[in-house]
Amino acid sequence: MTTTAVSLSAVSHRYGKVQALDNISLEIERGQTVGLIGPDGVGKSTLLSLIAGVRVIQDGNVSVLGGDMADKETRRELSHRIAYMPQGLGQNLYRTLSVYENIDFHARLFGLKAQEREERIARLVAATGLDPFIDRAAGKLSGGMKQKLSLCCALVHNPDLLILDEPTTGVDPLSRRQFWTLVNDLRQENQGMTVIVATAYVEEAQQFEQLLAMDDGKLLSNQSTQSVLEEYGTEELEEAYIKMLPEEKQTEGILNITPFTPDPDLPPAIEAHGLTKRFGDFTAVDQVSFTIPQGEIFGFLGSNGCGKSTTMKMLTGLLEATEGTAELLGKPIDAGGTDVKMRVGYMSQAFSLYEELSVRQNLDLHAKLYQLGDKGKAAVEDALHQFQLDEVADTAPSSLPLGIRQRLQLAAACLHHPEVLILDEPTSGVDPAARDMFWRHLLKLSREDKITIFVSTHFMNEAERCDRISFMHKGRVLGVGTPEELTREQNAPDLEEAFVQYLIEAEGETESGEKTSDPSQSAPAASDGLPSTASQPTSYNPTANGETAAQLAARVIQADRQQDRPSENHDTESVSGGLVSHSAQNTPSHAESSTENTFNPNQQSVPQNDDFASTEHISMPSENQATDKQPVNTRSDGLNTLTPSENAHHKRDTESLKYWLATVFTFARRETKELIRDKIRLVFAVFGPVIMLAAMAWGVSFDVQNLRFAVYDRDQTSKSRELVEYFSGSRYFIEQPPLQNEADIQTALQSSQAVMVMDIPHGFGRDVARGLSPEVAFYIDGAMPFNASNIQGYAASLVGAYSRAKIEAQGLPINLNPSAVVEPRMLYNQDFNSINAIAPGVVMLVLIMVPAMMAAVGVVREKEIGSIANFYASPASVSQYLIGKQLPYIGVGLINFAALALMLVFWFGVPLKGSLLGVLIGTVLIVTASTAMGLVISSFVRSQLAAIFAAAIITIIPTVNYSGFLYSLSAMSGASVMFGKIMPASWYRNITVGSFTKGLNTADYTTEYSAIAAFAAAMLILACMLLKKQEK
Repeated sequence: MTTTAVSLSAVSHRYGKVQALDNISLEIERGQTVGLIGPDGVGKSTLLSLIAGVRVIQDGNVSVLGGDMADKETRRELSHRIAYMPQGLGQNLYRTLSVYENIDFHARLFGLKAQEREERIARLVAATGLDPFIDRAAGKLSGGMKQKLSLCCALVHNPDLLILDEPTTGVDPLSRRQFWTLVNDLRQENQGMTVIVATAYVEEAQQFEQLLAMDDGKLLSNQSTQSVLEEYGTEELEEAYIKMLPEEKQTEGILNITPFTPDPDLPPAIEAHGLTKRFGDFTAVDQVSFTIPQGEIFGFLGSNGCGKSTTMKMLTGLLEATEGTAELLGKPIDAGGTDVKMRVGYMSQAFSLYEELSVRQNLDLHAKLYQLGDKGKAAVEDALHQFQLDEVADTAPSSLPLGIRQRLQLAAACLHHPEVLILDEPTSGVDPAARDMFWRHLLKLSREDKITIFVSTHFMNEAERCDRISFMHKGRVLGVGTPEELTREQNAPDLEEAFVQYLIEAEGETESGEKTSDPSQSAPAASDGLPSTASQPTSYNPTANGETAAQLAARVIQADRQQDRPSENHDTESVSGGLVSHSAQNTPSHAESSTENTFNPNQQSVPQNDDFASTEHISMPSENQATDKQPVNTRSDGLNTLTPSENAHHKRDTESLKYWLATVFTFARRETKELIRDKIRLVFAVFGPVIMLAAMAWGVSFDVQNLRFAVYDRDQTSKSRELVEYFSGSRYFIEQPPLQNEADIQTALQSSQAVMVMDIPHGFGRDVARGLSPEVAFYIDGAMPFNASNIQGYAASLVGAYSRAKIEAQGLPINLNPSAVVEPRMLYNQDFNSINAIAPGVVMLVLIMVPAMMAAVGVVREKEIGSIANFYASPASVSQYLIGKQLPYIGVGLINFAALALMLVFWFGVPLKGSLLGVLIGTVLIVTASTAMGLVISSFVRSQLAAIFAAAIITIIPTVNYSGFLYSLSAMSGASVMFGKIMPASWYRNITVGSFTKGLNTADYTTEYSAIAAFAAAMLILACMLLKKQEK
């Protein structure tokens, strides 16, 4: 019988010139728990994504659960049995959706039927303690709760392989412990489930049965965790990992820390009293107070989002405090001043130097910024030598390992010899050896150069190296003291346990003081697996009421266990549909359970994670029960599976038309909810077209009227004034103040004071009285040729009318009527108002541009935040995903059209003379075409900003120039006409103008409908071809 869950053979992967994976071969047995360790950038995420099937296999073979992951159909079938939780806090969550909606979306995505979906969701939220927060948006959950919700989403389809990529990075120790207890408890329901976990905390991997250690894309170790510890003769996995590394990456030995002795005669380096920072209604930092002596290494510990970085920015003068005071070296900190910045070195959490510059150039730039002058060159050379950067001085930071990049940042921060050094998680993602080397530099700066160091971290072993530390949680400081003092105060065995006890006390105070809105503050104890410190400060019993998360889950699902979908990776007797029973007889006591590790019974327990090792078990039905409830079949590989009837109904669900349409609806439903709750996108989608129509319909006009003209009357007679009155009395012209001299003519035209100037010469009245033909000069602004031509025609017409009037007044026997007269009669738009042509054209422009932009952003947004990994890991096809994303924006486009049509009729007075049904059909087609174009754009851009610009350029230029909106398509020739006929804008313009101006009906648009529909279908097919189901 095949027992291999994952098998990799000679797998390699490259990103350009970077070798992410180098000839990796390994096997993982079914039912094992595997820890994957290594610093950032060694290939962990790439390896997991290949196993999950969300990344294209470049070289080698990847087999998962007996299937070849290079085969598209195999990946689709196996997606039901694989759960992938990508890297990043809540990366697979949708922030605006509630807890229930997030899990429900994932359940629908995998084809779970309504009853099964509800039962599974109820069980998961009960087991995780999320049931009190079922309607809360995911974005409002704490970090630990987000990770629990992510796990629920991953487990909702009951997978056989669970892949977790650094699920606890940046989460506080209490939440980390709760998370691992939860994983262990839920694993008891499916004892054959294989779990692969990449972790940034090496000590976490010590709990798993098998260890995979990586460095520079290579596999350093692939054996049981206990064997690794025995082979390298250590009890700490981090020490073993350092010994695995190449010799040049290993540390120089034990890090000796000289005790810190403060100088009582020196003022404090940093002093904060009641420091508070609010962002609107959110309090990021709440009444923080501490004093740091000069030369001390002060550690700041807390989870992501607890306020560490905000506090540091206030202390460096980058942020202004809302309340409280802070002093640096005895002087108040001025958020807008430069004095503080010149005395402080600040190293941000993310790499903040310039990737385009070399190491030396970055340091040279910092020397100039800090005004080192003639000393700058010597300071740069000294920094290169001191931080061992000589050999990479001319190398760009982008090509350096993370540890060296961090040393470069530290060198830049220390270049101007600051008195205080503030470091925001400087070693995050760095391998243990590089961290030790980094800390050697910090100790030297503190002890030899007497620099005060304020450093934030979430590594407990780093915190123990600090002279004093401060625990921070949700913006508040929980405790300040030396690591020994804080550990002793909580009667804890180590610093992490002390931090956990501080967190529990803080949560308890919050619960007793007021009803908090934060999920992590009021989660049920049964889901925590942790005790109340008030009653047992030194005990780490899994629960306060004797019931673990596993027991709670068993109790909740006892009545419906028969109908849950069994696992497919172990014998039926272990996953029978029978009831789960739990009794005192089969539940080990804490004393018994705490000595065994449920992941590896032979492994030594890790003190700081006893809760994870002390999970109580759920008894499973007997073999006879299983046989009665669920007959088994034997697969070709020897594994027992479900009966054909049970297995087939899941298969039919994912292959039927009903499932196909349901999946499309699932994506559309989720996208609609997100759009409605995203106020910025919603306002742009609904009101953007309205604003554009108002602005463009008023701003674009071909009506030549209300033209300003000025007169330079040299004659000043009644005859000359009579000629001027012909122009000032016309509705086309508006007279401006008269000009005083000839030079004013040029000035009036250049300043746009007038678009036409009349220059009447001396003797004009005399010559008219004599019957002569005096000349009058008309100066016309020709900057706009179209307007200039019309002005010329108007002027000639008015002068002609003046001449005829004079001839008739003299009674001359001249027949002024021409022998033939052409009288134009406009079939459409008889008033010759350009608004009747421009406004429908603007509707065409808006309905092509805005839906395309929204559809493009809708897809690219998921790429940016990482939630598109849910699609990659699901059985959904590209067409289902894209059509589901497209439908809500088609609906928005129809809403836009309704608003724009009402504006045309009731605001701009453009009547709808033709068929409403005809223009509605055309609108549905054009919005479908424009959103499909947006989907195509989304396939080759990576950011929302790029999507907006690309969509705007690609839609506006062809629409304005080749649709007949500004320039008649009939006046073009060759490629211009062909391009205009290919784009749907010209066809839809025929529909809008025809319906609003010409009175055409539905039957008149057959050609237009066909052309737009063909374009929409072509764009959608192209989008499906361009968007890949796997990342490269």
